[in-house]
Amino acid sequence: MPAGRPPIRSAPAWPWLLAVIVVGVVGVVLLSVLDEREEQAQLARAHAVAIEKVVDDAVADITDLQARLGARRADTVIRALVQRRLLSRSALLPDLQRLAPGPETDALARVFREIGAATLRRDLNLVDGLRRYAPRARAAARRTAATQQERAESIAQRTRLGQIAIVVLMLTIVALILWRSRSALMRASEAYTDELRHLAEHDTLTGLGNRRHLDEEGALVVHAATSTAPVGVLLLDLDGFKAYNDTAGHAAGDDLLVDAARAFERVLGADGHAYRLGGDEFCGITRAPDPDLPRRVEDALLAAFAGRGPSASVGMALVPTETDELAAAMRLADTRMYAVKRGKGVARATAG
Repeated sequence: MPAGRPPIRSAPAWPWLLAVIVVGVVGVVLLSVLDEREEQAQLARAHAVAIEKVVDDAVADITDLQARLGARRADTVIRALVQRRLLSRSALLPDLQRLAPGPETDALARVFREIGAATLRRDLNLVDGLRRYAPRARAAARRTAATQQERAESIAQRTRLGQIAIVVLMLTIVALILWRSRSALMRASEAYTDELRHLAEHDTLTGLGNRRHLDEEGALVVHAATSTAPVGVLLLDLDGFKAYNDTAGHAAGDDLLVDAARAFERVLGADGHAYRLGGDEFCGITRAPDPDLPRRVEDALLAAFAGRGPSASVGMALVPTETDELAAAMRLADTRMYAVKRGKGVARATAG
């Protein structure tokens, strides 16, 4: 990847997956609590209904005994019956009070305490007393049963609503995950598309535009050139690069090419664009073509090479002053660049 372009990273998905897990666990715990409370309410209702039935059965048995034995003879039997049949079943009351504490169960317990006390009083007509207590016990048991039924239905409704809410919440989170994943994939796709486009249009070693980029971007710049705002097209070739590359090694040769690219870009500045055409050949387009620009480029590269051996030869053509097309301007610049090379060769030969 060219220098200066950060790697593509996608947002981690684990926070959203953790949110789904947390919501699921909390939902299971809450629903378990609601289910347990609903079971308690149903059990309390069953206890209250059982107590109501016990009262009804006891009253019916007592009335039957009194009719068959008479009030006096039945009194002793009835007291034993109450102790055995009615009060023994009141053992359901502690469980009922634990499952459904409240005024209804407290009232029912009071009635049973009064019935127990009445069985110990010999001066009280037990049958008449039970007939008075029975409606109160029955009413208290019915109220308790009705209250617990309403409680169970309310809890069941909350449980259903909780299930729906949890499902909706989890589906919402899943939808958000999918949406974010889709958005991340789209962003990654766009980023990779941009990266592929960049790689297709730039040299991987120097980061400069390649010949394809030059054909697209350079053509636009040249097309916009006018006689009052000409564009300069430069061709640059490194002298002695092959010998240096063979002697110093490919790594050193690559470093020299990168140094050449950076120096070329600095000289062209904000008004220009630099391209690597391949090997040790570069091209530049500038909106500020200075006649002295080729020499300044050569000097800048020579300084960048710091005595490593190679130098540069540069030729320039102007658009539209000398030609109207990019290809023609490059051919003209190439001709002038090789003229510079030949001139340097004559100079070196003469000096030798």
